[in-house]
Amino acid sequence: MTWARVPDRQAAGVAELDRAIIGCEKLVKQFPRVPAYLRSKGMGTLYRGRLKGLQGQREAAARDLNAAAKVFEGLVGKHPAIPVYRSYLGQTYMALGQLDLNPQKAADWYRKAREMFAGEVERSPENFQDRKALMELDALPKPLKP
Repeated sequence: MTWARVPDRQAAGVAELDRAIIGCEKLVKQFPRVPAYLRSKGMGTLYRGRLKGLQGQREAAARDLNAAAKVFEGLVGKHPAIPVYRSYLGQTYMALGQLDLNPQKAADWYRKAREMFAGEVERSPENFQDRKALMELDALPKPLKP
């Protein structure tokens, strides 16, 4: 998400993620039993969705984030013991909550994100990223809290 910090380079970041996602899709088709390729596709789609959200492309961002959620939900379902899949799913749910203009729907996304992050923090208390994500959820304004 380096390009997210440079507003005039966000479009270039989206284009690079487009190419990366296409490459990952090819690898997923060639090697469907290698979950790392699917995870990479999900990550690229998550990051592209975030960038599109920053650019004000709400509908395109929502499509990407929902697609990323499906990828990570599938990975969590197939590989429940791999914590990084839950972390990415939590990040995706959190991004969907940040994008959603409906306070109730946003709260539902945040609740789902909290479930992912809290479970991982419980399993691995030293997991800084998921603890930080929980703190960010706790810092949300009260009406939007899950």
